[in-house]
Amino acid sequence: MCLIIHRPVGCEIPARWLENAMSHNSDGWGIMASIDGILQIRKGLASKKFKKNLAFFDGHEVFIHFRYATHGGINVDNCHPFTIVNGEYAVMHNGVIGIDTKENAARSDSWHWSNRVLAPILNRIPCVADPILTPWIEKNVGTANKIVVLRSNGDYTIANHAQGTMMEGCWLSNVYSIAPVRHYRSVSKATAWQWEWTDKYAAPKKELAVNSNADFINDSTDDDLNRDVPIESHESLDLEEVSRMDVDEIATLCEQFPEEMARAIQDHFDWQSWR
Repeated sequence: MCLIIHRPVGCEIPARWLENAMSHNSDGWGIMASIDGILQIRKGLASKKFKKNLAFFDGHEVFIHFRYATHGGINVDNCHPFTIVNGEYAVMHNGVIGIDTKENAARSDSWHWSNRVLAPILNRIPCVADPILTPWIEKNVGTANKIVVLRSNGDYTIANHAQGTMMEGCWLSNVYSIAPVRHYRSVSKATAWQWEWTDKYAAPKKELAVNSNADFINDSTDDDLNRDVPIESHESLDLEEVSRMDVDEIATLCEQFPEEMARAIQDHFDWQSWR
């Protein structure tokens, strides 16, 4: 899968980490930071352009993403981060979210989740640093997924931070991505991923078409966009009930009933003020 690295100010990322991460996750890279209250983002497919773009962020706290594509085309548009809520937030993801992507098949699972689930909630709970947002994200995606949300003002959260690793002062969403290529193997079971260290296997090959100029595909239908929501009343939602739904049902609620979902999240985590 992908890799996210959080580099605080004053820390250096070993060059071998970046080289190995690029080798294992060769479907694109992205860098994001908040500089003077503005989200600065760089993305690309060509590895030779990565170092020059990373140098732009010298002296700043930065988040880096290396992509291993599982859904959607291999192009710059599907490189992380994704901006949501009119560019106020940027999102990076490591993992696989079992959300239906057929409405926009060219886009990845990460893009669909960010836009369909997270964006409607951030429109109503706008404080990334508020203590309710991170546990809600973790509850929504499960411990196998790590997600970083950065706001233009520099506030950020790392969902499932404890599932990552601190090394050399940096946080890494996994460590297998920085291992030498000869030590890397992946085994996929549906959407669950396990990783082994071995001398016998190289990184897995993917059968995804590479097209850096792919057109955006929207094959949604009226039936897709008007799915039945699986509970009768939306005046008062119970988050425990919602948590038992699959991710597509939750996405539908977030899209169609964002106010009610935001209130349910606040009630569940005992948030003290409504913003």
